[in-house]
Amino acid sequence: MNRKDPTDVQRLLANNIKHIRAGLGLTQMQLAEYCGVSTSFIGEIEICRKFPSAHTLQKIATALGVRPADLFFEEKEDSEVDEQSKKELSVELMTVIDLRRKLIKDMDLAILDLKRKHSHN
Repeated sequence: MNRKDPTDVQRLLANNIKHIRAGLGLTQMQLAEYCGVSTSFIGEIEICRKFPSAHTLQKIATALGVRPADLFFEEKEDSEVDEQSKKELSVELMTVIDLRRKLIKDMDLAILDLKRKHSHN
């Protein structure tokens, strides 16, 4: 096997992340933003070019509303997430993303303020 060929585990992980993400109506960008990684990194995971660290895997699983171990199991038809759960999780995730954006903006403003105060001294 070529070292660049994805493993079965990597394929399973990639397919599960992509399937669950799409099933929740999330874009790669939304998932990436929640997890604090780049959109391209999520895309590379989903096409088996990259494999996430345990820390990032935990963030992805949390964002998708599953346990990390669930991302390594083949999905069964009866384990589909119901529509109401999808909507609720999607709304919660969007709220977290919006709060994260606001926090980053507030932190940037605080840093600028500190820099201005420091430059006047």
